[in-house]
Amino acid sequence: MEWSALGPLGVYREEGPRSTLGLRPLILQEKDRENDSTEADLLYPLGAYSREREDVEWRFFTLFRRAERVSPGREGATASDYSLYPFLFWQAESPGRPGYFAFFPVGGRLLERFNLDEIFFVLFPLYARTVKDDLTTTHLPFPFVAVWSGAERSGWQFWPFYGRDVQPGRFEKTFTLWPLGFAQDLDLDTENPRRIRIFLPLYSLLRSPQRDETTILWPFFSKVTDRQEGYVEWDLPWPIVRITRGETRNITRVWPFYGTAVRGTRSDESVLWPLYLVERDEREDWRFTRHRILFYLVQNAREEEPEGGRSRHRLDVWPLFFYEAEGDAAKFQTLALLETFFPRDASLRRSLAPLWTLYRYERGADGHTVSSFLWNLYRREEAEGLLAWQVAPLVAYRVEEGTGGPVRDLWLLLGLVQFQSASGRRGLRLLYLPWMTWAAPAEAAP
Repeated sequence: MEWSALGPLGVYREEGPRSTLGLRPLILQEKDRENDSTEADLLYPLGAYSREREDVEWRFFTLFRRAERVSPGREGATASDYSLYPFLFWQAESPGRPGYFAFFPVGGRLLERFNLDEIFFVLFPLYARTVKDDLTTTHLPFPFVAVWSGAERSGWQFWPFYGRDVQPGRFEKTFTLWPLGFAQDLDLDTENPRRIRIFLPLYSLLRSPQRDETTILWPFFSKVTDRQEGYVEWDLPWPIVRITRGETRNITRVWPFYGTAVRGTRSDESVLWPLYLVERDEREDWRFTRHRILFYLVQNAREEEPEGGRSRHRLDVWPLFFYEAEGDAAKFQTLALLETFFPRDASLRRSLAPLWTLYRYERGADGHTVSSFLWNLYRREEAEGLLAWQVAPLVAYRVEEGTGGPVRDLWLLLGLVQFQSASGRRGLRLLYLPWMTWAAPAEAAP
């Protein structure tokens, strides 16, 4: 069931356990009763709300975040953390989960945030200490002076003049006049130790048992010899001319006129880049081909799984339309202003795309079809035992097979006049007054 109001702005839809209700672009909510979950977009893409059972999360333009989590030993969810980027961070203490508080840049402590185990700071950037695994780093002030230690690892820096980081038997790293000079010995405890020496822009050298790289006056000349992958590559200069020959890849490129590259099962070709591009990936169980004109202007992509007999086809002609088919299911839409760039963005499809969709057609794998023109001014839905169409607000008609035969409904002028026929009875309703019903004439015997 689906209805809309104010063109594409108001919407209500039910599809099995899923329901959608909203007023675009202010708010749109999608519920799934089967999974007990809710997703909502608030002025998409500024705000979002999500709930899965008792776990709740709020976000607003990535600046404000409020999360509720069910703690061990508790039946209900509690407001467990708040964030107001980049100033305020707070997490409530709960069983098995310590709390923290930080007000940037005055001071505070954070736990398990920004890919670090702990962050402590006072009057940032004057003093900061971070902990990651067993490595502790102290900044006085950040990022100019730093000292780190842990697990037989030590180092210090006076950036950008000099810095040194050492873990005996594993690596030694030194920089001088960052980002110009680097000397690094890496992977010393492996069978492929790497020795790197760089002084930009004069040279860059890498030597290891598996791979050698030499760059002189980048980007004018570079050479790569990869003994593990079995190829040699020259850039003369990068990215204009590239020639690669070997067991795993073959590349010939004279940019932007022509280029071809083969890497394993994948191959790419370009003519007058980016005017025409082709991508292919052919494996035993999966095949993919995509032709592109001016990147996103025209895209024609096909995926096939020969053994399973599954296939998928998508054609985008930006901004006019897109067409997508997977097996017996298909979808067509015009206009398509952003769908070409974000084809898997569910929030975009439900919150913004209907605002510019002049016509859409959807066919399910079971043969159920829905088509809509000018935001349901004309709408038609057809499935096994069902046919419904409308020309809003003048007329709407629906016929559906019931246990006693077909049930027919006719609405005129938004329901001011309603007529129904079902199971030998007929009914008439005027101006939303009570129904008048009578028996239908018996059909003549043959």
